[in-house]
Amino acid sequence: QVALSFVAVMKEKMAGKMMVTTQLMVTVLLMQLMVMVSEISTAEMMTEPISAIAKEEWELFKLKHNKTYGDINEETVRMNIFMENKLQVIEHNKLYEQNLTTFQMDTNHLSDMLVHEVVA
Repeated sequence: QVALSFVAVMKEKMAGKMMVTTQLMVTVLLMQLMVMVSEISTAEMMTEPISAIAKEEWELFKLKHNKTYGDINEETVRMNIFMENKLQVIEHNKLYEQNLTTFQMDTNHLSDMLVHEVVA
């Protein structure tokens, strides 16, 4: 009888602890979810202006160098290449500002091409 009531008491205590643990886990998960949603919203807010600037820079590049493309797919590919090349220019120029390289870079009429296309 004593052993049975001890087991029953332990079961009740364990059930109570499990309930508290479950509530704690749910609270932590909800907090993590809120942080993730907040980060996504912040990233979207930051990406939108950057995306608009990048699009504007792409349009200026095409205008300056009189660039036209066969279709939207080719233009999308060329825009992505241009953006990657532009990023390399920016990263290189940061090194220049830190006196880690001796020259600056800029985009030019070849900036929508891959290296092997320029060399060919």
